[in-house]
Amino acid sequence: MLSFSLVLIYNKETKKILLSKSDYQAYDRVFDFICGQRLDGETGLECAYRELQKATGLTEDDITLQHIFDFTYVLDRRRLQVFAGSINQSLGLKVLSKRDNSLLWADVGRDLCDDYEFFNGECLNHILSSICFNPKTGLFEGSDCDSGVPGRQNALLYYNYIPDAL
Repeated sequence: MLSFSLVLIYNKETKKILLSKSDYQAYDRVFDFICGQRLDGETGLECAYRELQKATGLTEDDITLQHIFDFTYVLDRRRLQVFAGSINQSLGLKVLSKRDNSLLWADVGRDLCDDYEFFNGECLNHILSSICFNPKTGLFEGSDCDSGVPGRQNALLYYNYIPDAL
């Protein structure tokens, strides 16, 4: 089974998410989460940190990643592990200066489906709406946590809307 790690990097206030331009030529003009395929003998967390360092220059010393959830695509024999972390303010400038024009801080509340510059906006929105940062615990939690962000629950209703089957 092929395994991949996807990394969500939030700013200190957890109101912006860091996106990276794709390395794949077919998608070289679109932004996506930082993601990569696991190498033989590598754990999901090791892969997440490797891809994070490749895209931003950040290491385990700069940010602590938390395992959030997994997607298993049974028929495709693929597994996607999702990790998240937030950086402190001083690292924000370091991240954005790593590679010119290849990183973007996007608003978490923004609908990423309506913009051509984002790859697979529906998936991005779904993942973002499934977790929130709880400032009281300092951890990422399920979508029903008390994030302290006014209107978050209304935004979740929008993001999680699934139209009736045809």
